[in-house]
Amino acid sequence: MEPTALEDCDNTCKGSELEPESIALILPDRGITDKMAEMFKALGDPTRVRLIYALSQQELCVHDLSVILDMGQSAISHQLRYLRNLRIVKRRKEGKTVFYSLNDAHVEQIFLQTHEHVRHEYLVAKKEGLQQPLNGFWESLFLLCRRVPTIHYGLRTQLTLFAQ
Repeated sequence: MEPTALEDCDNTCKGSELEPESIALILPDRGITDKMAEMFKALGDPTRVRLIYALSQQELCVHDLSVILDMGQSAISHQLRYLRNLRIVKRRKEGKTVFYSLNDAHVEQIFLQTHEHVRHEYLVAKKEGLQQPLNGFWESLFLLCRRVPTIHYGLRTQLTLFAQ
């Protein structure tokens, strides 16, 4: 695709202090931004968010994940394959059983930072009196916390408070 020519700014636009060309020079290349978009796309599905959250707690097999998420094993396997292809999760075989875990600390940090950001925004909205129902991300985490007894008590308490 040919880059489009930059149009002149509106007469009221004074621009910024930095030159746009200097910012363009430091942008990541297209391959990296494409991979980043794939990662965020993967996190855009509530089922995958729930899977990642469960795996952030401990290594689990498909059977355990199907019980926790109340889904069929084939649906869980399909989602795990998608996450494995993106290198978000990895697998370890022990006999006939395959255990899944998060691929590395980067994946966990992205997830935890996203969680913290959404939690913060929710608290701000609640403090300002905005009635905001649980959306897909929070609803998934809340339901998962109710199902997994090993989830940290503090997080379960926070999510319970958000649900009220």
